[in-house]
Amino acid sequence: MIIFPNLSKKLEQAATPQEKADYQNAINTESNNLLNEKTKLDLAKANFDANFKIAQASRRAEFKEEFSVDK
Repeated sequence: MIIFPNLSKKLEQAATPQEKADYQNAINTESNNLLNEKTKLDLAKANFDANFKIAQASRRAEFKEEFSVDK
């Protein structure tokens, strides 16, 4: 699976070891950036889900209190 086709193509066409290393480093950097963004999204989703569950529980408690027969 080629994630960065332009960089991969340039890596294949690189003439010198330094060029190859530079393009490989660029691919690694971009891959790490994608992984970091995915991690941020995963954490944001987990945070949203946790906050949503708290809000649901709060609403449930308010509803039960509002319609309680023990008043």
